[in-house]
Amino acid sequence: LPNPEMTAYQFRELLTRHLAMWGRAYAFIQRAPDGEVLALWPIHPTRVRVDRDGLNRKRFAVTMSDGVPEYFVFNAARPPILHLHMNASEGLDGRSPIWINRESLGITKAAEDFVGAWFGNGAIPGIILRHPKTLSPKAKESIRDSWMRKFMGARQANKIAVLEEGMEVDVVGVDAQKAQLHEVREDQIAAAARIWRVPNVMIQ
Repeated sequence: LPNPEMTAYQFRELLTRHLAMWGRAYAFIQRAPDGEVLALWPIHPTRVRVDRDGLNRKRFAVTMSDGVPEYFVFNAARPPILHLHMNASEGLDGRSPIWINRESLGITKAAEDFVGAWFGNGAIPGIILRHPKTLSPKAKESIRDSWMRKFMGARQANKIAVLEEGMEVDVVGVDAQKAQLHEVREDQIAAAARIWRVPNVMIQ
C-alpha cells in the first residue's frame, strides 16, 4: 500500500488524474531513518511550485496548511518528493494539457453547446410563419405560443403541423445532416482524445 489511508489503485488513480489535468503530480516520500520508504502521500498540484535555488539545485516549494511554503531540495539518491510531469518546457515541471490545448477544447465545448441548443429547440435553427393577412400583436403572440407548445423541443420534433388561413412556414438555416454536426462532434472527440494520447478505438 502507498500509505495507510489509500489502496494502490486509489493512489495511482489520483496521481493519474492530477497528471492528466495539471500535467504534473506529486507525493511526499516518507522515509525511515535508514532511508527506507515507508509511505507515499499525495500532494495537490496547486500546492507545489518547482524552481531552482541559489546553487541551481532543483527544489520544491510546498505550501503547507498554514499557508507558508516549505522547501525541499531535490536529491537524486534520496528524493524527498515523487514527481511526475508531462509537457515540460524547461524540464523542471509539467504543463497542463488542458491549458496547452485550450483552443481545441474550446471548439469542442462550443460544438457541444451548439448541438445541445440545436436539439433543445427541436433540431431546427429557426422558423418563420407567414400569414397572408395583417395580424394584431395578440394574435401573433397566440400563434407563436401555440406553435412552441406543440412543436418546440426534441421530443416534439417530426410532428405534423396543420396550417390554416393560407399560413406558410419558412425554415431558417440548415438541417443537422447538412450542417455535418455528427462529423464535427466526432472530429472534436478525436482531437480531445489526442491530447492524452488515447487511441480512438478506446473511446468508441
